[in-house]
Amino acid sequence: TGVQTCALPISPPAEVATPAPAPPPAPVNLAAGKPTAQSSNSYNTDGSEAVDGNTNQAWSGKSCTHTNTEQSPWWRVDLQGNAAVDTVKVWNRSDCCGSRLNGFEVRVGNKQDTSGVLCGGKANAIAQGGVVEVDCGKTQGKYVTVDLTKRAPLTLCEVKVFGDLVPAPPSPPPASLRSEEHTSELQSP
Repeated sequence: TGVQTCALPISPPAEVATPAPAPPPAPVNLAAGKPTAQSSNSYNTDGSEAVDGNTNQAWSGKSCTHTNTEQSPWWRVDLQGNAAVDTVKVWNRSDCCGSRLNGFEVRVGNKQDTSGVLCGGKANAIAQGGVVEVDCGKTQGKYVTVDLTKRAPLTLCEVKVFGDLVPAPPSPPPASLRSEEHTSELQSP
């Protein structure tokens, strides 16, 4: 009538692995497919080629912009909202004429001109077939412009804008509402 016992080895508790933190989200190209403009249109381009997502740098790939030969040509993308721009990545043509883009400047602003805040300094160097990332340091604006300060055609094979969309500051109420509020304050007992 005996009860038989057996000894089971007790192992120490297993360590529970802590999950690794999630990687940060991949940066989003704020310029992809957005409206563009350039100082002039040449060779059947309209500026949209630089935001089509195609980084083919050969002219034959039909994905590069081209202005006329002119003084201070420019290209612009409308981000369609206020953005804090971290970086702007520019792809130069690879099959010819790469020196034309040397000295390009990148600006971020709220006007459809070249008066925005200069990013990364003046005269960015870029090799034929090169890709350069320009630091904008979270500069806020709705428009990103790439321009030259010399006489040349401007050719861009892709431009990507990385950053975050930010809410626009609130607009003041229309003048008619402000005057009504002021009138009602004057009439209050």
